Amino acid sequence: MGTKVNRPIIGTVSSRRCHACGHHEVGIITEQGEFHALRPGMRIQILEGPSPVEPKLQPFMEKDRSERPFLEEKLESRPWIPEPLRRYRDLRLKYGVLLKKELQRDKMDKVLFQRAYLEKLQYLIEKEIEVPLAVILDRFFTAPHLASGEPKEIALAMWRELEEIRKPAVKIIEWLDDPGPATLKALLGPGSPPDPDPAPVTDEELRKELEALTLEQFLELV
Repeated sequence: MGTKVNRPIIGTVSSRRCHACGHHEVGIITEQGEFHALRPGMRIQILEGPSPVEPKLQPFMEKDRSERPFLEEKLESRPWIPEPLRRYRDLRLKYGVLLKKELQRDKMDKVLFQRAYLEKLQYLIEKEIEVPLAVILDRFFTAPHLASGEPKEIALAMWRELEEIRKPAVKIIEWLDDPGPATLKALLGPGSPPDPDPAPVTDEELRKELEALTLEQFLELV
């Protein structure tokens, strides 16, 4: 069926996977996160050409990707992962966090991990420029409305409303409370543990892995 439109719609051309049949459909995503599929017979008007970055992300890109302070911050960050998980790549990407200089402590605790986990989520949101965030949230959670606001606000909204987002942090917090076989098994997941790497990664290797992680890769893991 075609989409009935009674008012002009302004948005960005994007694509998504159809929930009914699984094929990719092209449409327009509005600033409010609404997706309108393009159908034969629709009249459209192109207001401007494609932009390499989303407008709302330009301040982050200009400030943090192009200037030296961002590079210095990356060098000062320290990765953290429970030591028993250090040989499992998917688990490192799922549970690992980067501690900024002001967050670094001698010992991880529940409050510190939750803060670092939320900053990880915010960082992944900030650097996502290939696909509109509303499209990603619609694809994984049918929740494009959560894409409204600044990256920190979006990260908090995802934390509040999506159990899948909270679950990895909850499991780590339970392990920090009681680092025993039962909580470790919960971290490893159901069934047989994944195949481990031949040797544990170094902190530098782990930091590079977490810095290269994308939002879509992370959401695939949770």
